[in-house]
Amino acid sequence: MNDIDYDKFTATMFKHFFNILIFITVSTASCVLVPLVAQAGESKLDGHQLLEKCQVAVNYLDNGESTNDMESVRYCDDYLTGFREAENVKRIYMPGFYSPGYCLPRSGVSNGDAARVVVSYLKTHEQELNQRATDLLRDALIDGYPCTN
Repeated sequence: MNDIDYDKFTATMFKHFFNILIFITVSTASCVLVPLVAQAGESKLDGHQLLEKCQVAVNYLDNGESTNDMESVRYCDDYLTGFREAENVKRIYMPGFYSPGYCLPRSGVSNGDAARVVVSYLKTHEQELNQRATDLLRDALIDGYPCTN
């Protein structure tokens, strides 16, 4: 006959219950806190700052200008990468509901080319530089890579 050690069984069940309770608590907290943290960390970068950082990057790429401001070069590159990845996620997970309004060539666009488009756009739209960088970046890509039907 099977003798069940009820003390061991109870301890094991309590351990599993406790792990499930922790999982539910962490999951619930994540659902509440992640959007708040994301909102609090929302970029306050505007067009002036984006132009400044990406102009350094373009000068570095195009003219071979040495720079003591590699942080700006990396910032521009990382900002463009993050923006484009976020756009890809929206396109993949919201098909039919999200269209960025621009059409990149199938051959792709390097961050250097995107930075050139952004800098050119921002220089010709100086009156808009107080706007959020993400909005201006999207506008620059729409202007530089229009969709043709």
